[in-house]
Amino acid sequence: MDALIGRRLVKVVRLAWHRPDEPDELNVGPVQLVFDDGHGLLLDGGSDWTLTLTETYPGDD
Repeated sequence: MDALIGRRLVKVVRLAWHRPDEPDELNVGPVQLVFDDGHGLLLDGGSDWTLTLTETYPGDD
């Protein structure tokens, strides 16, 4: 959680998953928190109730 300390949150991005033949499910998929310096945190929950935090960097796709 140290990646959150002292940073200003500027954007929350919801990454939705869908198959081409199915409608979009905007309530499914990871969330990215983007901070003012371009760095971020990708939060991804598992079906076993685990939460994975991955630090992202400016320019990551």
